[in-house]
Amino acid sequence: MLSCGLLATGLALGCGSQSERTPALPRSLFETPGEPPKWSEPGDATCGFPSAADATKIDAAVVVLRILVGPDGAPKLVQMLEDPGFGFGSAATRCAMARKYVPGSDERGVPVATWTPPIRIRFLR
Repeated sequence: MLSCGLLATGLALGCGSQSERTPALPRSLFETPGEPPKWSEPGDATCGFPSAADATKIDAAVVVLRILVGPDGAPKLVQMLEDPGFGFGSAATRCAMARKYVPGSDERGVPVATWTPPIRIRFLR
């Protein structure tokens, strides 16, 4: 029998290959084919601008991350793919963990823990 892997969070991710699953997605994500997923629009106050960026007078940044979403649609873990520093990664992580997601599913359509595709969170004043 094939044994399933576990993450440090203790979630079983299932035995199916990633290609047999649909990815988890933020509930507010409207993706255009051929365009990378976007989450926040410029000026989205829900993510908050980090105070470290205020001190250095940074007015724009982009964070790219992906989120491990449980079968219930709750975020479990954030993986930072691109972090410009100055507190933007922490602010984006807090924002990502506060949202609800549409869980991914296996080949039978059963919700499973899966990663979202990379999500760009833009900070702009």
